Amino acid sequence: MAALYPNHIPISAFSRLLLGTSSAITALRNPYRDDMVAVCSETTACKALEYMQDKMQNNSTGRRILDEKPRINTSTVDLKLLRALPESTFGRQYVNMLNRYKITPDSRKEVKFVDNPDLAYVMQRYRETHDFNHLLLGQRTDLRGEVNVKWFEAIQTTLPMCWLAAIGGTTRVKSKKTTTAFYRRLTKSDTNFYDV
Repeated sequence: MAALYPNHIPISAFSRLLLGTSSAITALRNPYRDDMVAVCSETTACKALEYMQDKMQNNSTGRRILDEKPRINTSTVDLKLLRALPESTFGRQYVNMLNRYKITPDSRKEVKFVDNPDLAYVMQRYRETHDFNHLLLGQRTDLRGEVNVKWFEAIQTTLPMCWLAAIGGTTRVKSKKTTTAFYRRLTKSDTNFYDV
């Protein structure tokens, strides 16, 4: 199979299974290995990406995003402009969060192992909105915060990697009360990931 989009790496079903398994084990051992989290998410996500794409197509904002394929990176987001916004705005709070955690919109890996250009974009969009979820949910980037965000993303996206990280991460968090209470709140939430 030839490459279907820039950075695409076609792989066999066996390679997908091997990469998915090994990256999941590595990511569970060290959740800060974002490269392994990325590989795991791409090699295990096919049905979840179709589900996400379908949800987006059934939503006017989601359809527009799929049509226009906007990206969230330093070439599309004017961080200087966001810094000039009032403190009460989402844009200013987003820049404050980037500064606080010393990250940039370019921190997210490019999708490589999804064998459909449209679904690859859905995965890229998910990745690029991850920091928005931290901000909207008021969660830090420590282990507890990441686990809480992964519960939210798992419920919203059905991505196997999110479920794996949420469940695996919960077992690593010393006090499970916060995560369990957060999960219960999310299951009652009307928040729609696809409008982000």
